[in-house]
Amino acid sequence: MAESSFMEKFGSWGLVAGGSDGLGGAWSEALAKRGLNVAIVARRKEQLEAKARELEARYRVATLVIPLDLSAVSAASDLSDRIAEIDLGFVIYNAALSPGGSFVAVESGDLASAISTNVTTPTILLRNILPRLAARDRAGVILVSSLAGYAGSSSLATYGATKAYLRMLGEALWEENRFTGVDVMVTSPGAVTTPGLLSRSGKKIPGQLSPDEIVELSLSHLGKSPTFVPGVVNQIAATLLGRVLPRRSATSLMRKSSSGIST
Repeated sequence: MAESSFMEKFGSWGLVAGGSDGLGGAWSEALAKRGLNVAIVARRKEQLEAKARELEARYRVATLVIPLDLSAVSAASDLSDRIAEIDLGFVIYNAALSPGGSFVAVESGDLASAISTNVTTPTILLRNILPRLAARDRAGVILVSSLAGYAGSSSLATYGATKAYLRMLGEALWEENRFTGVDVMVTSPGAVTTPGLLSRSGKKIPGQLSPDEIVELSLSHLGKSPTFVPGVVNQIAATLLGRVLPRRSATSLMRKSSSGIST
């Protein structure tokens, strides 16, 4: 979609939750490149401000820096208040916590934080702002799930469960908003190429894509269906995990594919 038509459809402001670096930074850059001003949310103020300066200098857009712990009980309401005055037309929820390791070895507080960040905050946030988006007649929402949500993983149990929830939520909201003018989509990337992943895994993972590839493929699919898996290899994997393999085989495959990667 051309920059002018993207702005025409989605207005002047986009929001990226978890948008300061990595995949989130790529989402922020993609919106700015298309001419949208960007409200960026993450915990670390210094990283947010650095990303905001970069976007302002490179794309001549305005930014709104929102330092916020998205695992906090009040995160959704606090964020809703902070963005109340901007002409918001595009929302990307990319933030996630991924406590890794055996389920019983993870601190209960870390599990609670992951559920709050990955499930509670995006759910209540969307409940708060969807009426506002629908009133515009044209808006977009992208929820960033994961291929880990297609089958249980023995080392990413809570993370995978939260990502499966996001996919179900997104599908339902796509159906509910089919005639409101709000395009809702869930994108479920596989492995994302980052220096951290390469150092942890020590090898290239099949289907691994760069943040920019994931973002551009996902944006090009918006409005076509409720869910999307970027990359042909990952699409095949999602079909196997979700539709073809028996659950025992699917969970075994997930265990093997995530072995050697700690979070």
